Amino acid sequence: MIKLGENPLDATTGEEQFELGLRYYRGWFDVKKDIAKAIYWFTKAAEQDFNLAFFYLGNCYFFQKGFKDYEKAVYWWSKGNEHNDAGSIYYLANCYHFGNGVEKNQDIAFTYYKKAAKLGLKDAQYVTGKFYSFQGNHKTAFSWYLKASEKGDIDAIREVGIAYKYGIGVGEDLPLAFRYLEKAANREDKIAQFEIGDSYMKGLGRAINYKKAYTFFHKAADQNDEEAMNLCGEFYEQGLGVKKDIQKAKEWYKKAAENDSPIGAYNYARFFQNGIGVDKDDKEAFYYFAKSAILDDPKGQYELARCYELGLGEEKNIKKAIKWYKKAFNNGNKEAKIRLEELKKVSK
Repeated sequence: MIKLGENPLDATTGEEQFELGLRYYRGWFDVKKDIAKAIYWFTKAAEQDFNLAFFYLGNCYFFQKGFKDYEKAVYWWSKGNEHNDAGSIYYLANCYHFGNGVEKNQDIAFTYYKKAAKLGLKDAQYVTGKFYSFQGNHKTAFSWYLKASEKGDIDAIREVGIAYKYGIGVGEDLPLAFRYLEKAANREDKIAQFEIGDSYMKGLGRAINYKKAYTFFHKAADQNDEEAMNLCGEFYEQGLGVKKDIQKAKEWYKKAAENDSPIGAYNYARFFQNGIGVDKDDKEAFYYFAKSAILDDPKGQYELARCYELGLGEEKNIKKAIKWYKKAFNNGNKEAKIRLEELKKVSK
């Protein structure tokens, strides 16, 4: 190994050249960070087939400002692939997945993700699970999530919990689901925080506890989970686990609506429609019902249709009313069918 103060040209082995490159790459041991010099020494090490050099050369050309060249990154990660370097293979898969430096090709990406996963890289194991999940092969997806979770991958831990909670690719086991989800939630995974809140709210794997449910929904909402924001509003509106507070409910519904929660937009519109915590305002109600409807919420679609039918906040338009009642009905809103039948009678 090279000692500080010695001539860098004394670095003759691949390991020594790689170490020197890493010092310049990281700015370690009183060496000033210098990516150009790092690339020089990594290249020297790569010429001697030092495995990690391929990975870091790819990183230099993909991530380092002033040196970005995706095609070169692909070249070096491809070299790493030839030497079965899991990190290189994983990043090469990403390039094919997102089309960086190569033409996008999901089949090739999946092949490389699986290869890196089989070499034990947890990130690749998680993504391999996602690919299998998208293909509908939930049992195989679960097996890869489980492998990645055993290595501490938070996304995988969450997915294992979700699989046990809903019986996806594995038998339903609510207590076990809760343990996995709680582990991910305690490491600030917002999806897991939402699922733990949902479990406390519905009594899945634990007794119903609205106070704890709210705590976890609030955690997820603070990380911009729009559906958690809406549920915080619902808890304040109904006084579940917190003291009933219409103003706080309104604030949460507004935040949810602004973050494109379909049900959040519906609930915020409902406050303007009925004058709950605000002055009654048909125009504002119409605006947020429309937002909810566009985001495909059947309740929002029904109320938007009703606004058009009755001329609430917008000019009366039976044609548009029928359009949105149809959308609401197709999304499972039974009341919309009744209104459609009534409008058909009137229009005859």
